[in-house]
Amino acid sequence: MHRAHTSTLLLTTILLVASLAPSAVIASESEPPMPLVYPLEELSLAKFSGGLTLRVKCGSQNELMIETSNEKAFSFKDKGDEIVVKRKSIRKLLSLGKDDANVRATLTVSGELPDLNLATGVNASVAPCDAPQSIFKVNIGTGSNMVLARGAFDTLEVDANTGSSFE
Repeated sequence: MHRAHTSTLLLTTILLVASLAPSAVIASESEPPMPLVYPLEELSLAKFSGGLTLRVKCGSQNELMIETSNEKAFSFKDKGDEIVVKRKSIRKLLSLGKDDANVRATLTVSGELPDLNLATGVNASVAPCDAPQSIFKVNIGTGSNMVLARGAFDTLEVDANTGSSFE
């Protein structure tokens, strides 16, 4: 009887430790995100997708800053005058044993805003620069939202799909 009780106690201890191990990993991943900063050339097009949060603002230089608790939660491609930022799907993250991670991107531009393509669940706020801009084109995909602060545009072209919003 003593042996059965000891075996049960040992098994219970092992299960308890095994169940707490993922919690320790989750706790270490929930630390404040370290921003990743990418210097950029002058842009003509910026594409964002996958449910990330985007802020576009003016500054002294072109750069993209991404904040996330998991560097594998997004992909970034710099194609010279075009950038592509995608938040990876939850399914891919879960299959890699990673928890879902928020991705926040801040695009800072020093001149005219690049055309924006916001696909699949992007929440964006855009603050244009003070200088007038000839044309600004935005494509807002399904489930995406964009808030545009007042700006001086000769032409503003907005293509908004079903289920998206533009203010």
